[in-house]
Amino acid sequence: MTNNNGNNDYNNNSAYITLSTSSTSISTSQYIGLGVRVYNSNGNLDTSFQDDVRFTVSKMDNNGSYYTSNSNDYYLSNSRYRFSSSDDGYVYLSNYLQFYTNGTYKVRVENTINGTISDITIYVGGSSCTTCNNNDIITSVSVISSLLNTTTERDISLTTTLRDQYNNIVSNINNVTYTVEKLYNNGRSTVTWPDYSFVVGSLVGNLNTSIRFAQI
Repeated sequence: MTNNNGNNDYNNNSAYITLSTSSTSISTSQYIGLGVRVYNSNGNLDTSFQDDVRFTVSKMDNNGSYYTSNSNDYYLSNSRYRFSSSDDGYVYLSNYLQFYTNGTYKVRVENTINGTISDITIYVGGSSCTTCNNNDIITSVSVISSLLNTTTERDISLTTTLRDQYNNIVSNINNVTYTVEKLYNNGRSTVTWPDYSFVVGSLVGNLNTSIRFAQI
């Protein structure tokens, strides 16, 4: 397998990714920096990671749901960043993101190699979090699959790990919602049962789950 650089895929050790920011409560037109760390399965920075991460921005609507935001709401220096050997698994992107309109936003970074993600919530122009415990802010959600290539009607084991801003595993979360997307020629689209089914275990820091696909 090769990566985007055309080299041997040296990124299989990347287990999860975290996103941090210089400030989570800001005013409009204020720039903030973004910090991205890529870790291996031993919990150490993956110093061999040399590929792309992708940033996306969502905004909360009046019903508390997030939708994909657009350039009228924010400015992002670049939607992708490619790690280099000198980054050693960590990069801080100074003055990388600016918001134009008030509201509650979710900024996401995705490891384009294995799909692991990390989210942070940004409150712009007086918006605030009324339900968050600052000691338990989830900044990293990693989903590790036992198989990346499979057939239909075969169970795949998934392990989901939730981490806070200090890279500690968080175990007091009651609910986790999964979304499954399918890649088409014109992009990704969410799929639902009966294309797949879940068998979910208990959540104590790590959530052990099985998924079975019914269609190719």
